[in-house]
Amino acid sequence: MFKKYIGILICALGFSFSLNAQVQQVKANIPVHLEGLIVGAENQSFYLSSQSLGGQQRPYHVIQIDSTGRFNSDFMIPFKDYFVGSLQNGQSLNLIFHGNDSIKIYGDAKSLLFNCNVIGSTDSHLMMEFYKEFSIFKRVEDSLKLVLRKDPSQQAAINTVFKPYANQFYTYRNTFIQGNSTSPALIATISSIGIEAESELYMQVVDLIIKNYSGSGLSALLMKQKAQLQSQKRRDNLLQPGSLAPEIAMPDVNGDTIKLSDLQGKVVLIDFWASWCGPCRRENPNVVKAYNKYNESGFEVYSVSFDKPGMKSRWVGAIAQDGLLWPSHVSDLKGFATQAGRDYGVTGIPFTCLVDQEGKIIATNVRGPKLEAELRKIYGF
Repeated sequence: MFKKYIGILICALGFSFSLNAQVQQVKANIPVHLEGLIVGAENQSFYLSSQSLGGQQRPYHVIQIDSTGRFNSDFMIPFKDYFVGSLQNGQSLNLIFHGNDSIKIYGDAKSLLFNCNVIGSTDSHLMMEFYKEFSIFKRVEDSLKLVLRKDPSQQAAINTVFKPYANQFYTYRNTFIQGNSTSPALIATISSIGIEAESELYMQVVDLIIKNYSGSGLSALLMKQKAQLQSQKRRDNLLQPGSLAPEIAMPDVNGDTIKLSDLQGKVVLIDFWASWCGPCRRENPNVVKAYNKYNESGFEVYSVSFDKPGMKSRWVGAIAQDGLLWPSHVSDLKGFATQAGRDYGVTGIPFTCLVDQEGKIIATNVRGPKLEAELRKIYGF
């Protein structure tokens, strides 16, 4: 059940990392011993997975549980890491391995989180205790959200019920963080922290995990994620509404340089996309619709393609196939290595930036209805 939380952590803001190539070169030389009894899991397999070692789709190690529900296994891991142990019925247990671990697990297969005792791993036990509290909190929160969706008029009543309950949980969470600041069990708290609303606390916890679980696969993933988050923050600061949009000067499909500043005096949508990007291609009809509606009033599109070397024909073909009528299509065919992508801090596409007649940023990530709403505000129809 709670293997989803580590997935939320690693995929937050759309980031996904893999150490698989690195793992191939690391000798698995750190011993781990697991044994125990799981009632109701007789003759099942217990799958141990790690995001750093192939993720949930490719278990790193499989333990066979015998006909009495007991298991006993010795195996090697390449580095200390966060693991998820999953039963065939979908129940799961989160474990932290430091290496040279000797851990005993006693639980009930029907509810492994709430009916389980982990002996020999203080960090795993701490993590499990937090997940129990978080699970209860999420059940209440989700049930109240369901009520609200069915009857929005209940918003005030739901707020009255939920606010003290939420305050109680967040007090518990913050106390947990403070009291376990040296434990990698802090990973359990990540999913309960709002990346934007609580960005300072989020980065504090990430830094603590990196520091106290140094050398782990999880730590390596978090360091990459931290770098991405910092890059996004720099981009957000750079692209604040009212700031001057960085210049772009790139070759078009004929090799002639087109500058973003060539379009000054018009409202411009800078559209970062690529022929291979499915979401970009699905968004193109919305951009075409906006262009057809507002072009005569002074709206233009400046499309920057993240197509890669050798993909010019695909890029040009996608322009024709999707009916992208505007003339400003540019690319140096360097993919995400293009300078414009770095200047605008683009880490994923589609990404758009709406610029006013003076070359100043109006808004970013305007697509579909949001783009239509921004243009309606500008042109009045």
